[in-house]
Amino acid sequence: MRAVAAVVVIGAALLAVASAGASGPIVSYSITAGTLGDNGWYRSAVTVNFSVQGATDSDCPLAKTFKTSSDAVDCTATDGVVVAHFHFQFKIDTDAPTVTSATADRAPDGGGWYSHPVNVAFSGNDPTSGIASCTTGSYSGPDSSSATVTGSCRDNAGNVSATASFGLRYDTTPPAVTASPARPPDSNGWYSKPVDVTFTGTDGGSGISSCTPTVTYSGPDSAAATITGGCVDAAGNKATASTTLKYDTTAPKLSNVDVSVVSRTATLTWKEPSDTAAVAVTRLPGLRSSRSTVLYRGLATRFRDASLKPGTTYRYELAASDAAGNTSTVTVAAPAPALYLPATGARVAAGTMLRWAPVKGASYYNVQVYRGTHKVMSVWPTQPGFKLTRTWVFDGKKQRLAAGHYRWYVWPGHGALKAAKYGRLIGGNTFVVR
Repeated sequence: MRAVAAVVVIGAALLAVASAGASGPIVSYSITAGTLGDNGWYRSAVTVNFSVQGATDSDCPLAKTFKTSSDAVDCTATDGVVVAHFHFQFKIDTDAPTVTSATADRAPDGGGWYSHPVNVAFSGNDPTSGIASCTTGSYSGPDSSSATVTGSCRDNAGNVSATASFGLRYDTTPPAVTASPARPPDSNGWYSKPVDVTFTGTDGGSGISSCTPTVTYSGPDSAAATITGGCVDAAGNKATASTTLKYDTTAPKLSNVDVSVVSRTATLTWKEPSDTAAVAVTRLPGLRSSRSTVLYRGLATRFRDASLKPGTTYRYELAASDAAGNTSTVTVAAPAPALYLPATGARVAAGTMLRWAPVKGASYYNVQVYRGTHKVMSVWPTQPGFKLTRTWVFDGKKQRLAAGHYRWYVWPGHGALKAAKYGRLIGGNTFVVR
């Protein structure tokens, strides 16, 4: 009986199995063409030359090209005693794997855009040797609406796939934001009424998604009121902007406003707060028969009006304004005495003129003078004035301008003096003799 031996070649390994104590022919081979890959796999067709030794008969080929892993050579050789069976087969994978998917490790940050670094994992398929590994990638810039992360896979034979790309949109740049008041300041750089501030933005990447709604500033008063808002782009990047306003809605208020009238002159005094920009003094009635006249504008705390008409009551409006245009007004009355010289309570002597406001249509005036409670004079001048003398006669008695306190009154007379037709009292006043 012939002994039987078996030899199996898979890949580059020769596996020989023979019966115990048997010998027999030997078949050897040499690879003349083929690209060896990983893990015992070839990445191309393998061409093999065979050599049979010690055989009297063999059906083994002299050469063979193995194109796929399923290609095999089965042959026998015998020396007349032992029949050896040989099996040759190689692991061959000539096809590159395919990348089947690319998966980011998280969802976009906003609106389909990434604003922070993202990792991408690739997976693939290989029907022959199987996938050994696939690459991972990451993206962290620059900003782009068409950024890509590329990756590939490698099979167990060492074949590498073509690159497949993962597309993404990437934006890490915050928008540019502008804060704008809706109108110019009301006066001298100050706002004195509520003002709207709008926020707008520009973004060269993902575009503006939203901005802070309009903010209406209406206080508190401040020389540096700050209004802040911002915008967000589609990728979720945020930025803010501020604008600073000078805001004042409170008018300055004058205090200690007073007016004193001496003869035909009114003197006004007041105190003003530190934020006063100007004080305007308006008199009603005004000059030259006008309804009103602005007599002064400035920052003084005192004003004299020496153009009063005797017997007229004046009103002075003191308007205090600040830089923002806020104004408060105080009104005081100033009656100019009809008997205007000498001034009330003034010290007089012989030769002093008594003067009073003329009355239209009066043909004369009755001047009565009292020292204490006693009438000491009654005269009838035809003009609105009378000069005091050192002595005079009244009621048949000689009088003189003695020291004391005096009161004097004037009435207008109409027509002939003997008709004694008098009008209403023009006024009264006082003086002192020392």
